[in-house]
Amino acid sequence: MFERYRRREKALVSTLTDMYIQPVSHRQSTKVREMVQYRPRYTEDSAFRCGRGRMNSDSIPMNLKFTLAFFYAVSICGASPIDPVYFLQTGHTGAQTQIDVNHTSTWTFTPTIDFQLGGGILEMKAGHNTSEDITLDFWQGSAASGTPFASITLSNTEFCAGLTNCGQFTYHQFAFTSPLPLLTAGTTYFAALTSLATDVQSKAYFIKADTYISNANGDPVDPQPIIVANIASAPEPGTFVLIGLGLITASVKFRRKKP
Repeated sequence: MFERYRRREKALVSTLTDMYIQPVSHRQSTKVREMVQYRPRYTEDSAFRCGRGRMNSDSIPMNLKFTLAFFYAVSICGASPIDPVYFLQTGHTGAQTQIDVNHTSTWTFTPTIDFQLGGGILEMKAGHNTSEDITLDFWQGSAASGTPFASITLSNTEFCAGLTNCGQFTYHQFAFTSPLPLLTAGTTYFAALTSLATDVQSKAYFIKADTYISNANGDPVDPQPIIVANIASAPEPGTFVLIGLGLITASVKFRRKKP
């Protein structure tokens, strides 16, 4: 389709498309208004108004004008109508953490840009006798005492849906429904993954430790659009047992060496 249009018009459509997808600066919108020969007309019958006037160009093909008019209206209002949708994601590396009535995973982070929160894509598994629900909560603030922001709970049936073996690590999606919550740049948020599952490995959930922000395909966003203040995970009970045995062994050896 673009082959029918002159180079100037191709550049215009490309620029307006970028402005639609990404946040628009005042300088960008000014440049585009110049490209389409913008002439302010403060009249009551203006086709597109955001308190500034309307677009006027005789150089754009008629079958592009409706599309360009939409992009243009977005640009002169000074913001993109669609913020990117990102997810809190954990990968398959890092320490294994148990999630039950006594163990949780929490994250504290601050976005560097505005984006819609699609939910979580978490590398997890369930114990073979797990039956309790599992919940992913978000608060605005640096702790669970902040303002509740978004929440989603999966039953064990929903968590294991479509899997032949829920006891193996794989990605589980905690997806928010529309309208998606908007995270704003410079605001701190706190997230927690919790469950009332019994503190027994066969009845608990498990998650990996590494964390990043991804798109809907699970690809890490580069650069990462958040500043991570803290990621806290209670290690699984087996870790405490190993640490305790190590301390006991070291103590026995020390006593044997003592004259």
